[in-house]
Amino acid sequence: MMERTKAKIFSALISVLQIQGLNGGDISQLPQLLLSVCETVKDEALALIDNTRHMSQTADAAEDEDSMETDSPRGPQKDQRDGVCVLALHLAKELCRTDEDGEHWVSVMRKVPVLPSVLSAVELSLRSKHNLYFTEAALHLLLTLARTPQSFSRKSQDSACWPGVYRLCMSLMESLLKTLRYNFINEALDFVGVHQERILQCLNAVRTVQSLACLDEADHTVGFLLQLSSFCKEWQFHLPKLLRDIQVNLCYLCQTCTYLLHSKKMLHHYLQAKNGEALPPGPLPRTQKPPQTPSKETAGGGEREEAEQKALLAVQCSLLKILSKTLATLQHFTPDCCQILLDQSMDLAEYRTLFVLSFTTPAFDPDVAPSFGTLLATINVALSMLSEMEKKKEPGFTEHRLAGLVRGDPGSEVSSSFNWASDMKLQLTAS
Repeated sequence: MMERTKAKIFSALISVLQIQGLNGGDISQLPQLLLSVCETVKDEALALIDNTRHMSQTADAAEDEDSMETDSPRGPQKDQRDGVCVLALHLAKELCRTDEDGEHWVSVMRKVPVLPSVLSAVELSLRSKHNLYFTEAALHLLLTLARTPQSFSRKSQDSACWPGVYRLCMSLMESLLKTLRYNFINEALDFVGVHQERILQCLNAVRTVQSLACLDEADHTVGFLLQLSSFCKEWQFHLPKLLRDIQVNLCYLCQTCTYLLHSKKMLHHYLQAKNGEALPPGPLPRTQKPPQTPSKETAGGGEREEAEQKALLAVQCSLLKILSKTLATLQHFTPDCCQILLDQSMDLAEYRTLFVLSFTTPAFDPDVAPSFGTLLATINVALSMLSEMEKKKEPGFTEHRLAGLVRGDPGSEVSSSFNWASDMKLQLTAS
């Protein structure tokens, strides 16, 4: 009874903080509330560690148990979406968002060792593949503490899964590397070395799977590679073969995104095929049309077409984000065009050839190597999408994001990516 009451109180506080955050309100009792919640998080995390270890020992002793039990998000341990432990983590996250300067959070951390308890529980949960909801909530808290520019909401819990936890880990690594720089390079190289198969598979999957989950993982992956590409020499020294493989896959990813963005009809066809649908059927014979249903069929067809257009626009936005970050990453692997022209003593042998010296158009076939024609097509796609956005008087929110990415708005980490491709185009034209 006490646990249910505490869970309901935490849930209510989360809702109040979210509403108050939208209204820009302040919390007078923030230090006391943060201290109490962190103590609860610490105690719940320690209890979860004990329960998880007990479950693991019990599972090892009972060999006849179902082997897939560790994949279940719910179990005897106190890992529930609406449990006290998970809600306390989300409440701590909302309180940390309210504490913008971090003054109260640092003070509480000196009194309550909440992070060591949470990190130990997360490590044990990842190793045993238990406590899905706790792990996801803990990573959301860590990302909030890292002050990432991404916005996370409670809605993300509706589809909690281990691939989603992996994407959160990738975002956390990206944020830590972006903040700590050289102090985190060894851990980042260890991470990319351990997960190299998954990373390469993710980059290749964009060509065959255009689901939002796949594109979201590709977006997080390329974002992490973008930060890691700033340390190209260290990467080359420790993992030279992996660096080369990722460079090649990034070039093919650039070609794939350009092709899919250029051909909207083909992208629409691929999305329909992935959803298990064929092309829209032709009209029914006149004898088969009921006299009272045309209006309903027309309305239903219009709603379906509108939903398909929204889905297509969402995929285009994801592809454009991936393409932007891919170009920004490749920029770190290539010399500056102006430096090549002005510095005659520059050694170009240390840079690998990424694009073939030809002007073929981007192809969906993986046997066609990316070329300088791919970069030219990328610029043309960006300019055409930008012109489409400017033609509309009142673009929507997603359209604003598309236009911002194409323009390279200031403050964006990929603002110079299309400029780099444009410089390559000017250099080729001058040649």
